[in-house]
Amino acid sequence: MKNCKYMKYALLTLFIIPSIVWSAPYFSVLDEMSFGELLGFPGSCEMNGVTGVIGNPVGNLCLADKTGTVGSYMIVSSPNKIIRIKINRRFDDGNGIIFIPSGTYQVTGESDIEVIADQFQNIDTGDTGFLFIKLGGVLTASQKLNFATLYSLSNIVGIEWDELP
Repeated sequence: MKNCKYMKYALLTLFIIPSIVWSAPYFSVLDEMSFGELLGFPGSCEMNGVTGVIGNPVGNLCLADKTGTVGSYMIVSSPNKIIRIKINRRFDDGNGIIFIPSGTYQVTGESDIEVIADQFQNIDTGDTGFLFIKLGGVLTASQKLNFATLYSLSNIVGIEWDELP
């Protein structure tokens, strides 16, 4: 009889705890965005936020006709919730590098929604509760980069989001 009591608590835990844990929305990085190897001279280039193809080079910053890694992120929420999200551009913080994001918000069964940099957008998570974010954008260097320095941009700090009630 004592084992039955513990079995009851174990079954309750199996049903109650996951519903509490899964009810809180969360953000996950699937792939960090990368433009790949840079030449380091002043200029700019654009990475397609779907294919990763790097093109439209101006100057000698990027290797043309190469493929970078599309930034791929996911927000998991309850189904049919509205996520308020903004992807911020990165301004020059003294190293001459500027990044203007572009890409898409993707929800299963829905049309892709274009990312508008620096603007909050409300996205419905649909029947699945999954919101995928695919990012590329324009990378610009206004000055020659130091070849001995590793440059990295963290997009996570540039993504603001919240689940609306």
